[in-house]
Amino acid sequence: MKLAGLLKNRVWGFRMIEVSAFVVLIALALAVYLAKVSGGKDATAITQVEHSIVMERQQIRLLQAAVARSEQPARIEKLSSAYLKLAPANQKQEVEESALVDVARGARPLPPPAPPRAPSP
Repeated sequence: MKLAGLLKNRVWGFRMIEVSAFVVLIALALAVYLAKVSGGKDATAITQVEHSIVMERQQIRLLQAAVARSEQPARIEKLSSAYLKLAPANQKQEVEESALVDVARGARPLPPPAPPRAPSP
């Protein structure tokens, strides 16, 4: 049979080409519907991931603010004074570089040098 003969055949009163076109149309409609549904699921997933990213960035900013607050020098000095009984070094505790060897050996270090005098007018 030739192609023209197949196209002229009738099934339940319809030509074969009409039945084939209808089947292709239904298949295309189903494919478009399935693509739309899967696209909607993907869009929902993308929205959820974007929301999660925003929440994580907010959490990061909060943690960075907490770290910045914890690392403030005034706060650390206050805590070290209160709990560790630390204080700034006084002049008697300062040592010249050349006396570090003696300090390491256990000898008493030399007294610190006198502060420079201002020139008199």
